[in-house]
Amino acid sequence: FLGEQVFTSAIIEVSNKSREKIYFSVGHGEMGIDETDPRRGLSQLAHQLRLRSFDLAALDLTEFKDVPEDAGLIVVASPRALSKPTR
Repeated sequence: FLGEQVFTSAIIEVSNKSREKIYFSVGHGEMGIDETDPRRGLSQLAHQLRLRSFDLAALDLTEFKDVPEDAGLIVVASPRALSKPTR
């Protein structure tokens, strides 16, 4: 039964003026929000966060040196690779 989830999501959506944005770091072998592998994926977490009216986005810190102004949270989930040295 999904009625309770839908109802709760609707209450959260109308009670919050703005949607918080959560960025997930990419580019170093981190766990991915679109990955369904139970050991390295975060697709279930991403689904639950979206139900709670969060906006999700990827953030490659090798391309952007500054944290976006709209970031409510940055998640770096289990990186596996070191970044390339910058000069």
